[in-house]
Amino acid sequence: MSALAAPGARLLLCLAAMAAAARCSGGEGQRIVGWRGDLTGRYPNATPPAEWGRWPKSPVRGLRAQAKKPQGDAATDGLPLEFAIPRDWLVLGPFPPVEKPLDHEFIPNEAEAQPDEGAKLAGLAWAPMAMRREGADFGNVLMDWLPLQTVLKEKGQAAYAHVYLHSQMGGKVAFVLDHQGACKAWVNGKVAYENPKPSVSLHAMNNISWGWSVDLALPFGVAARRVPVELAKGWNRVLFKATGPIHLRVAAEPSAAYEETNIAWMAKLTERSNASPIVVGDRIFVCSEPDELVCINKLDGRVLWRRSNGFYDATPEAERARNPVLQEKLAPLAEKLLATESFAERLALRRQMRELLLGVDKAKYEMKVEGHKVSHLPIVGWTTPTPVSDGRLVYVWFTHGVAACYDLDGNRKWIQRVDLLIRDPKAREGPYRYPCSPLLVDGKLVIGIVYEGMFALNAADGSLAWQQREMKGCMVSMSHATVRGTQVVFSPQGDVVRLSDGQLLWKHKLNWNIDGPVFQDGVLYLAGYGFSGLLRQDFTKLQGDSFEPAFELAQLAGVKGEGTYASPLLHEGLIYSVNSHGVLHVIDVKAKAVAYSQQLDLKPMFTYNACGVASSPTLGGKHIYAMDNQGNCVVFEPGRQFRQVARNQIQTQVHRDFPVNPQETLAYSNPVFDGSRLYIRGESHLYCIGER
Repeated sequence: MSALAAPGARLLLCLAAMAAAARCSGGEGQRIVGWRGDLTGRYPNATPPAEWGRWPKSPVRGLRAQAKKPQGDAATDGLPLEFAIPRDWLVLGPFPPVEKPLDHEFIPNEAEAQPDEGAKLAGLAWAPMAMRREGADFGNVLMDWLPLQTVLKEKGQAAYAHVYLHSQMGGKVAFVLDHQGACKAWVNGKVAYENPKPSVSLHAMNNISWGWSVDLALPFGVAARRVPVELAKGWNRVLFKATGPIHLRVAAEPSAAYEETNIAWMAKLTERSNASPIVVGDRIFVCSEPDELVCINKLDGRVLWRRSNGFYDATPEAERARNPVLQEKLAPLAEKLLATESFAERLALRRQMRELLLGVDKAKYEMKVEGHKVSHLPIVGWTTPTPVSDGRLVYVWFTHGVAACYDLDGNRKWIQRVDLLIRDPKAREGPYRYPCSPLLVDGKLVIGIVYEGMFALNAADGSLAWQQREMKGCMVSMSHATVRGTQVVFSPQGDVVRLSDGQLLWKHKLNWNIDGPVFQDGVLYLAGYGFSGLLRQDFTKLQGDSFEPAFELAQLAGVKGEGTYASPLLHEGLIYSVNSHGVLHVIDVKAKAVAYSQQLDLKPMFTYNACGVASSPTLGGKHIYAMDNQGNCVVFEPGRQFRQVARNQIQTQVHRDFPVNPQETLAYSNPVFDGSRLYIRGESHLYCIGER
């Protein structure tokens, strides 16, 4: 990402709970695995470790910063760098315009400056200034800038900015740097960087994930400056001289080694995905942007096979054989695509293939996407839906409208352009909107697309079984159950659709829910968007032929419309819900009241491309696991009081050409438990947590 989602796009990141008491299989002895494992988010028989971690053996670990001059060698006042940013600085300026400000010493012996707050030089005093975000983080990707423009009132003026960094060890790090004017930097008196011209990668940052658009290729722009720096053990002096705002993050070198605890293996993946992994026998299936299904050996993390599922792949073999472009030009490109792991090469190949396909048949291969979705869909990604399997076959469904079925060895059984089956030729846009994770029930693969409807494919061949256009809210995940002897599917809003033919049996009057509904003991529970109330739909007392449940809305005292993108966990009469800032609410279902609330020790990051907490709380054996997008996981005991068991961190550093946190983004998907092991999908790796 990689990082993800804005308020609208973040909804895609909602990792929802599914039916706890649902019939999952279409045949005797089958065990369906998919969204949240067995569709409940509960793995009661798991025995995973409660503690794990991964930390770079680099000065970035434990790095602290402060503005005022240190007293002694210990880092008593410095604050840890959150999101790799030294936030508090001392600034001296402005100084008058000169022809070459980077060559001019405005203060004596500038490289050796060791300022303290209020100290005076050249008639000016060093004053505190904080690196801060300009504007709101809605609708744009914004950076944290040291706002020197508040001091530099005239063109050509310059200022100094200084911060003290405390390192627990000496060694190399990288300064990831943007600046809006001329800029020069010293570390411990030595020049580390000098550039008389601005260098801003903000536009590139806006386009972080757009390159994987199936049909919308946008430029990446300028990369951030990456400056190698040697830090000493203890306190380090970092001084900038600049004629405009600066942005700085500190990253580990790519060659840094790591310290690990209970990391059994890591599988390097070609690209990110919001889809959760699923475990099928001795194999794990994950998705990778923009349309790949990846099979991994569960024992050691080896990638066994990859399969792409683009428009070319979905073109029938007979049609490919008839068309020279498809046969002679596109076929070799498709082979190269699966053979390479280089992002740049894959991107170039996909763009080539897209142009060739449009040349063959624009009406068939063009994705009609307009307006806000042009930015949202590529940023969130095309592989958000989690695969589903009956133990013999694996089914995948992608945002660009392709569904496919494979056996465990990677042999494709069928592939279908669902977008062509349901496309309205008169519509300005195609059916390329936020999708639900699929359900596999009684020989049908049920899929949903927000504003488009709910659809079922015949699992045997991918043909369209039925479509239900009134289900406009199929955005996150659906659930299913047997009600009065009839197999039904619940939309995220709680609408009831008959599985056999797609008939709408009951439609909810409220546009209530965006998270996955939870079904247990004949009752459907929905925690509303902005989580402030609990809605119960009771199907145990239906009257006559009606499928209208008795429903009751309980407002929750002390909970005020909080953004909640993770889906709830229902266990032993309690619902566990975590909001996007990591606040846990535990609701007593019978009492219809909050048992307790707790701010979890998480450190989520938010940008247009990042939702802080999206992974759903999950039961793994005796404990519940809650994660943020920065590799932090709090493990706690279920029950009516909060008892923390452990706090874990995975701090893998990712090389980025953009000024975003170098910490690998983790846990937009749900954790998956399997025996004594736990699997977590990150943007670059699949992590297996357990003993080696």
